[in-house]
Amino acid sequence: MRTDPLHASHRTQDVPASLARWRVLTREANAAFARADCAAAKPVYERALRVAERLLAAPEFLLAPDDCLAALVVAHHNLSDLYRHVGETPAAIVHLCLPHEALLDFAGASGASTGVRLCAMRHLGKTRLALLDWRRQHGPCTRIDALLTRGTASSWPSPVGARLH
Repeated sequence: MRTDPLHASHRTQDVPASLARWRVLTREANAAFARADCAAAKPVYERALRVAERLLAAPEFLLAPDDCLAALVVAHHNLSDLYRHVGETPAAIVHLCLPHEALLDFAGASGASTGVRLCAMRHLGKTRLALLDWRRQHGPCTRIDALLTRGTASSWPSPVGARLH
């Protein structure tokens, strides 16, 4: 998933420092991965993931929930791709499942703002496709299959006043 980090947001003046840090780390790790230097890419991807996780508890999350959730998804998916590349299937699966689980929690959290829940629902489509793609390529997996059946849109609280189309 080595796409341009946060493809939908190319602003620079209004980017919170920790989100900017996540972007720098992701680009650095992507460059190492592109050179097939997985040993160099892994610790940088891990640092990018730690930054993405911290964003969820930072003021940036309230200001830019879509960017912060995207950072979390991309960080996990980059690690999943790396682990898949080096043949560490269990770790690859973990990093496919963790962001989907987190997004399900955000989407279903009645205490979360409507904006956060809508962002989570939007990103769930991407994580669900990644899980389905894994199943198509590798066959059934108990953890993935359980996630694919957990938390359908009809079980989430309705975002008050939100239009989902």
